[in-house]
Amino acid sequence: MADFSVPLGTEPAYDGTMQATVFELAAPDTPVPTNHIRTTQNWGVRVDWAMTGAFTPFLIDEFRLRAFVESIGPGAEMALPLGGPVIVNTLAGPLGVGPKRTYAANINIPAGTVPAGVCKLVTLVQLHDDGAPGNPYPVVATVEGPIVLGRNVVIEAG
Repeated sequence: MADFSVPLGTEPAYDGTMQATVFELAAPDTPVPTNHIRTTQNWGVRVDWAMTGAFTPFLIDEFRLRAFVESIGPGAEMALPLGGPVIVNTLAGPLGVGPKRTYAANINIPAGTVPAGVCKLVTLVQLHDDGAPGNPYPVVATVEGPIVLGRNVVIEAG
């Protein structure tokens, strides 16, 4: 689990937590949590996060989710999904007591996207302005790990 980095002076009026879990799609659209992912299998990262504090009900922007695969030694370095970030509207999270908004989204990664080799996975959630040009705010959380390795890409629980 990671905490959001928020601008100084906004805590506790705005704060949050995030976690990322790797999963494999064992059947069509059925995520199964696992620590072994094969390059021939569709897989992804489930991202769960929550925002808390007095500013939370007034968010009308968007979160952008990315997963970065960073090669250890020779190999691939890429931002996933390849088509750009997963976008989640800040109003999509149900408003609860606190106030608190909770969110969940998947970063789906098709089979064969990540080649064999040793890589580290870093997952990022960042708050962006939802209008053009979509500038980022200094509100961000990252989860580092797990390590991705092997011919069949094995995810080591981290």
